[in-house]
Amino acid sequence: MGIETVKKAEKSMEAFLQQQTNEGRQTEKVQLWLVSTSGFTNEVIEYIKDIDYIYYSDYDSINKLNRQYGGGFDIPLFCKE
Repeated sequence: MGIETVKKAEKSMEAFLQQQTNEGRQTEKVQLWLVSTSGFTNEVIEYIKDIDYIYYSDYDSINKLNRQYGGGFDIPLFCKE
C-alpha cells in the first residue's frame, strides 16, 4: 500500500467527521485500520508509525489475528498473474 491510499483514507475520515459535526453529532474517537496483504511502502510505515489513530496489518499479522480469534485458516491471498 502506498502513501496515496493512506492520504485518501485520512481525507475520508475527515469528511466523515465533518458530516457528523454538520449533523450535530459528536464523534469521540475515530480509528483507521489499514489492511494490505501485499504490505506497506517504507514511506507509509514512516508516516503512520507515530499516528495514534491509524493501525495497520499486513498479510501475516492479519492471519495471526484471525487465528487468535478462532479462525482455523489463512485468509486467501488473491493476486493477478
